[in-house]
Amino acid sequence: MAGGNLAFGVAATVAPAKLADLMDETEEAVAAIGRRDLAAGMAVLAGKGRLLPLLGGIASDLRETLRWLRRKPRLAIFPIVWIALGIGAVLTRD
Repeated sequence: MAGGNLAFGVAATVAPAKLADLMDETEEAVAAIGRRDLAAGMAVLAGKGRLLPLLGGIASDLRETLRWLRRKPRLAIFPIVWIALGIGAVLTRD
């Protein structure tokens, strides 16, 4: 989870223009998503129990999914998958 969030966060923060066309979003929106993902990845790595950062990431991805389901349902599959992975991480964490 953290690795994917960090990788996308860095890519979207460093080169939002390249991802903006793929995501059909503005560069500002892509950069904002990237910052959220970067923060979520760092929070998961830094957190001891990791429950709150995981839940925060799930909530962020859920908001993104709901927004994208209306405008671009195909793209919404990515945050849906990330939500499923996040729920799996919450259920299997020790």
